[in-house]
Amino acid sequence: MASNLLEKLGKTDVPPPPATFDRDVHHRVNYALVVLHVVDFGLRSLPFALVHFGRALGGLVKYTVSGRYGSDLTRYKRTE
Repeated sequence: MASNLLEKLGKTDVPPPPATFDRDVHHRVNYALVVLHVVDFGLRSLPFALVHFGRALGGLVKYTVSGRYGSDLTRYKRTE
């Protein structure tokens, strides 16, 4: 029975694809990729960069106000 179905499918005429099929597929795929890249950039890359840039600006402000550079971990060093 399975071979009979395959024989029928093998003899079935398949119409050719439309002339603009490739172009339409490329447009849809490219649009989806651009949207996904913009969403990925907006949700992951941009917040990551803003957090690290904010830390750097915070360090600059802290150094400007206090005059000390470095983290607060230096006060826990052992002195011998």
